[in-house]
Amino acid sequence: ERDLSDVLSVLFGATCVGFGVVQDLAKLVASFPHLPCFRRYGAVADLQQVIRVAHPQHKRGHVRSLRGAVALLLGARLDKAEQCSAWGDRPLSPAQVEYAALDAAVCHALYTHALRAVGADGFGRGHAHLRQAMRFTVLDAAAGGREETAYAVPMGSVR
Repeated sequence: ERDLSDVLSVLFGATCVGFGVVQDLAKLVASFPHLPCFRRYGAVADLQQVIRVAHPQHKRGHVRSLRGAVALLLGARLDKAEQCSAWGDRPLSPAQVEYAALDAAVCHALYTHALRAVGADGFGRGHAHLRQAMRFTVLDAAAGGREETAYAVPMGSVR
């Protein structure tokens, strides 16, 4: 696990792009509180916010979901049938692995599309608030942490 954490720490030093990604990152922290790689991210860009800035002409409701953003901006259909499958079961099914890979790939395509729409050179300077560094702290209720839980997962929680 230490080697995995070291490798992932390097990857998370780059821009982490996702749709509603902050919630996903919090769940990773809660699931693996003992791995330091999930506690700090060099740069996080949430596609919901990026797309709203890059395409202000689209109504807010059209970019509420990844599926909607893909349809609107890329003109493609994203199959979300595996979204509610049994992700806690191991090994993951081939359909789940394909779903996860497609979810990641389409986020990259949307991010690239958004950067092209506003001009990549000026995007970072003019919209720095859309790219943020994140640091999570795992709280232990026995050590004085509060009991409220935002995410409860089998291996931990985020408060």
